[in-house]
Amino acid sequence: MDISAIILAAGQGKRLQKISQGKPKFLVQVKMKPLLAYPIKVLEKAGINNIVVVVPGGWINEAIQILQDISKYNVMVIENSRFWRENGYSLLLALRQLYGKSDIIVISMVDHLYTTRIVSKILSTIETSKDALFVVGGDSRALFIDHSEATKILADDNIVIDIGKKLVNYNYIDIGVMAIRPQVLGYIEELASKEEVLSMSTIIRTLGAEKKVKVADVTGCYWTEIDTEDDYYELFGGKRSLVLKKVLEEIGWD
Repeated sequence: MDISAIILAAGQGKRLQKISQGKPKFLVQVKMKPLLAYPIKVLEKAGINNIVVVVPGGWINEAIQILQDISKYNVMVIENSRFWRENGYSLLLALRQLYGKSDIIVISMVDHLYTTRIVSKILSTIETSKDALFVVGGDSRALFIDHSEATKILADDNIVIDIGKKLVNYNYIDIGVMAIRPQVLGYIEELASKEEVLSMSTIIRTLGAEKKVKVADVTGCYWTEIDTEDDYYELFGGKRSLVLKKVLEEIGWD
């Protein structure tokens, strides 16, 4: 089975401006390494070497330099010059590059730190769920993030019913790592033709209405996200530091 990955890194990271100094989020330094380096190394550690990275328009050279420094594989970098169209549009651009080349594609947000166990659980779920086109990693406890800032998931018997930041009733937190089958390209192409702003949640809700989205329960695994300045500083002296420690150990940067 051919497995590829997409890293969505076209976000501007406006809430990290003081730390990023106006640069895109994927360039934010964590332990002397840019944020983009972490999902690259974890995915490679999980055995995925065919990776497409989507960055904002105008920043492709910086991304290529990072990859030359940390990856021994030929990782493709593409630009989303319409970054305001959000992650769903970035996903579309990357899927066009991978269509027909992979059986399953792992999707990772660049600002999420996680271990390879999460990748394994998500892949296991989609491989054994033949009717699912989309699998979302979900954590029922999510110990290392601020729940008020998180995207929530409502699922019934592991089938996603709804997703969004403002959900009142939910049973999982979205961990920012997913897996899809290439057939979702048609759905996303159709949505992109109708929606100027295309969020990942919109894609998931659309597929969820046809019961094609499942949750991979990763409760107990180590992961966190870096969305605000507080999140960033907690990597070095707060609850998120344990996740960073685990990831560093796993990829050999401790």
